[in-house]
Amino acid sequence: MVSFPSSGAMDAAAGGRGPGTTVLPLLIGGDAQQILTHLTQLLTHVQTITGLIGKVSGAQTALRQAWPVGAASDGAAQKLKTVVDLFQQMTTLVSTLQGQTQAAAAVVTMTQQSYAAMVGATNPTVAALLSQPHGHPAARALSLSTTGSLASAVQAGRTQLDVIGLTRIAAVTAQLIQIADQLRTLLRQTD
Repeated sequence: MVSFPSSGAMDAAAGGRGPGTTVLPLLIGGDAQQILTHLTQLLTHVQTITGLIGKVSGAQTALRQAWPVGAASDGAAQKLKTVVDLFQQMTTLVSTLQGQTQAAAAVVTMTQQSYAAMVGATNPTVAALLSQPHGHPAARALSLSTTGSLASAVQAGRTQLDVIGLTRIAAVTAQLIQIADQLRTLLRQTD
């Protein structure tokens, strides 16, 4: 989690409309590390699925050796092949999800680091300008322009996260749900 510097001078110069009151609340709670931790947990499940793919493929081979001919054998082998194919599709989709999740974490980190760098660099200058009566207008202008830039950067980050989340991750999730439904249907037929 990024440590956010004080924006007290900028907030004061901007009359309460500085980055600490308008932009920082949008960044608090965004935790790229938590996103990556979730991704690590997801990848652990993928490793389990990959192991299952190997076992089901082995079962398919053993079935063909033990029961080489007949319509029932062909049907069972086809179901096993379908299960393997669906699991492989799942792992491919989770790999896509991995990339999108890493991109989301990178956007969160980049946006937070940009805020910290801009405020860390600007706040001391605004404080110095505020210490001189004739520097107040310049302090206000610098604070407001920096806050506007920060707000634009955060909005761009939010837009990127919306694209990643609403479009890409949602599409992958929908495909995973379809695969799960196909597996459920296939396994019900086996009961």
